[in-house]
Amino acid sequence: MPETFPLNTDYGLRRKTYFKTLIKRLGGGNEQRVSKSTAAEHTFLLTFNERLCDPDMEDLYDFYVARKGAYEAFNITDPLDGTTRLVRFSEDGLTQEYFYFLLGRAQIEVVEVTS
Repeated sequence: MPETFPLNTDYGLRRKTYFKTLIKRLGGGNEQRVSKSTAAEHTFLLTFNERLCDPDMEDLYDFYVARKGAYEAFNITDPLDGTTRLVRFSEDGLTQEYFYFLLGRAQIEVVEVTS
């Protein structure tokens, strides 16, 4: 069973909802469209602006390393609708900023994994 993201996602969140549609332009201005997805998919941008204390920053780092970046999926609760979603980090790099070694800032993007 996948692990659950360890930090509160209520700090700041941007959710993008999208579908995968192939569009082929035909002569005369017509189009042919084919849906490649059966349901909406989502990406999330989680923003933690100067709100993470040192233990939270360590938890984020440890969780990211344990998942091997984008390799391993995990669960996250979508605070907008309470749905638990299976996601993975969108890239294999994590940037964290520290301020006076007391507070930290991080921004991470996760993408929903479809089964």
